[in-house]
Amino acid sequence: MRSVIFHELLHAVHPPERTEGGRRRVHTRAFREAERAHPDHERAAAWRRENLDWLLEASVVGWD
Repeated sequence: MRSVIFHELLHAVHPPERTEGGRRRVHTRAFREAERAHPDHERAAAWRRENLDWLLEASVVGWD
């Protein structure tokens, strides 16, 4: 949970940028580098990878 809050707060520090093609880039290189600085980043990233199928399924069918 702490890494999720950290991730969301980083959006205030690293606002979106526009690419040369005009696309909005929310997770810039600077954003990702700052995110990796979180002490639990690797553990949180591993959890997301291990649970990605479940997370995506839950987002489609709801949290009943």
